[in-house]
Parts: sequence; structure tokens; C-alpha cells
Amino acid sequence: MKYGLLSYLLLLYDIRTNEYGCYNSTHGYGFDKAPMRTTQMKKRDKRRDEILDIAKAMMVRLGVEQTTMLRIAQEAGASKETLYNWFGTKTGLIEALCLREAEIINDQLREALGDDSQRIETVLENLGVGLLHTLLGEWSLAVNRAAMQSPEIAETVLKSGRFIVGPMVAEYLERQAASGLIRIESGDDAFRTLFGLIMRDSQIRALFWNRAEDSATYQQRAHNAVAQFLTLVAT
Repeated sequence: MKYGLLSYLLLLYDIRTNEYGCYNSTHGYGFDKAPMRTTQMKKRDKRRDEILDIAKAMMVRLGVEQTTMLRIAQEAGASKETLYNWFGTKTGLIEALCLREAEIINDQLREALGDDSQRIETVLENLGVGLLHTLLGEWSLAVNRAAMQSPEIAETVLKSGRFIVGPMVAEYLERQAASGLIRIESGDDAFRTLFGLIMRDSQIRALFWNRAEDSATYQQRAHNAVAQFLTLVAT
């Protein structure tokens, strides 16, 4: 009985000094917060991504203007209060979407531009194809149409796209110039030239006429644009 009471008192001590019931390396079997918090955070992040996926699909289908927080909540089976707690406003939700999409693309781009073992033609052509697919994709067109009507959304689009991609590509081009492969005066100016050759008026035409092109067309256009660019910056 004495040992049973002692064990009970030790358990009470652990319960009072640890909030959640798991093994704690400091006090023994107690209630450690970390594992449960990690599980809860993973569930929350998964649910948040599910809601963002639903919102993205709805904005592509209906347009950003016609997509409301209430509609998203209803389709996601969530409360409107949850959406406002997580994102603040619809603009906040759009910003979260832009940042999530940009993070995936920018991580891939950062890895590709960091590999100087690949030929510059290959790197830039892959960049061109990626830009065409991204900027002429349904989500990009939907959010860019909304950006034309909203300075807040326009700022978000620039922050998550051009203001991140531009400096990364400029730094890569400056590195190639330092290696003697190309001749440029400014990495940023060189990126603007390359971007113009790749995109031309495609995004404007897609925004107004919504005419999609196929992957083979993107590949050929990227190839031609890079060939023109490298002719301009040849040493």
C-alpha cells in the first residue's frame, strides 16, 4: 500500500508539472506537450492545405471575384470563422495560396539555378518552359485577372513571384558572366530581356482570350527564346 501510494503521488507530481500525458525524459512518465502538439500541428496543416486546394479549384472554376469565404467554407465543410481565424480575409487566403504555390516552384528553381554543372542552354530552356507552364496555367491566370482589379492582390503576386524569381535568375546570369560564358552589364536587365523573349505577349493574350498552348509549343518557344538571348549576350 505504501508503494502504491508513493507511485500515485509521483504520478500526480508529473501530471501537475506536465500538461499532456506522454513520456518525459526529465521527469519519467509524465505528460509531455511536444508529441501531441506536433500531431495537432500536422493535422491542422493538412486541413489548411485541403481548404487551400478547394479554394484554388473554386477560384479557377468561378473566378476570384465570385469565390467567397462562405462558398469555400461550405464546400470544405468548415466554418467561416475557421477561415477568418486562419487567413484573416479573402485577400489573406489568396496570399497564402500564392506563397504556397510559389514556395514549391521557387525551391525547384533554386535547385536548378544552383547547379553550374549543367549547360547554360539547358538551364535556361528549363526555366523558360517552367515560366510558360506556370504563368499561363489556370491558377496564375485567375489570380492575375483578380490582380488587375486589386492592388493588394497585385502586390501579393509580385512578392511571391517576380520579386523572388527575378533576383534568383539575375544572380545565376551574373555567375555565368563571371565565368566568361556570357557578357552582360546587369543580371536584372539580362533577366528582363530573357523574360521578354520567353513570354512575349503570351500572358496578355491568355488573360483576355484564354487560349492554352501545349507542352511541345512551350518547349519550342523556350528553345528559340534562349537561342536569341544567348546570341545577344555572346562573348
